Amino acid sequence: MNVTDAAATLSEIGYLLRKEEKDAYRARAFTRAAAELLTLEPDLSSLRKQGALETIPGVGSGIARVLVELVDTGSSRYLSDLRERLGEAAQPGDTDLDLAGYRGDLHSHTTWSDGRASMFEMAEAARIRGYQYLGITDHSPRITVVNGLGPERLEAQAREIAMVSRESGVALLRGIEVDILVDGCLVLP
Repeated sequence: MNVTDAAATLSEIGYLLRKEEKDAYRARAFTRAAAELLTLEPDLSSLRKQGALETIPGVGSGIARVLVELVDTGSSRYLSDLRERLGEAAQPGDTDLDLAGYRGDLHSHTTWSDGRASMFEMAEAARIRGYQYLGITDHSPRITVVNGLGPERLEAQAREIAMVSRESGVALLRGIEVDILVDGCLVLP
């Protein structure tokens, strides 16, 4: 199993775990580990042979067990069980997502809010993946625990987006993750 497919599996596990409030911490852990795989692109087979999967940042013993199974068998019983338990079982005719044709990503977070990589690191990762564009969509100020961007910080970020876009050769697109309130109103910076 290649690192992109492994990251997709961990990401789906994280997504499914979010459906149960008690698993919110584990959901974040799987999502972070998936991001680390995509960022670092470690040689999973080699790390598996060395018993060193836990050397990947964010990979503890539980996630390492999932990775061992993915490397050894190409699938995850944990994901299958989770899909079944939550009524999200794969349907006949479902196919794996092929990322080879993707030209970019329209939703990403940087260290300006709750992302773990700087704007430069994100642009470089996008370039390495062959992307032509990357949407930078950090949080608005409503989510205070993730250091959302108000008007002043959003303006400063816009200057950095322009600079990094010029220097990296990847078109960085300006956006923001906006919260929709219960009454349907948007919280804008």
